[in-house]
Amino acid sequence: MTDVTRLSDLLRLIAHPARLEILNLLREREICVCQMVARLGYRQAYISQHLMALREAGLVANRRQGWKVFYRPLRPGLFALLDIAAEALKTTPVMPESGLNANENHSPARAARRRAPARLRRDTLAPAAQSRPD
Repeated sequence: MTDVTRLSDLLRLIAHPARLEILNLLREREICVCQMVARLGYRQAYISQHLMALREAGLVANRRQGWKVFYRPLRPGLFALLDIAAEALKTTPVMPESGLNANENHSPARAARRRAPARLRRDTLAPAAQSRPD
């Protein structure tokens, strides 16, 4: 497996919003699954499934203490990657050749649909959805 493939797999793994929330909790300290449930508001089974994926990827480790299972990060450098990604969201790059925002979709058809008032787009409705005279 190439480095690019491994990086792609890692980014895909951590891209899920619930996993990002879990990783942000683990940034603070080792934390129990029951505390994650309380802080995030997700079901325990849902959190456990995401923790399993993170554990299988070697990003977190767990330990049991009685009935509780605690998780901790194994790769603290991952938080630097998350910080860089968060910082990148704060600034919006400008495409030099056009001066347009790089995050905008520049499709002319999409732009026209966004500008057209709803009454002019009515012709796109299916015949059953249009009102019929009684």
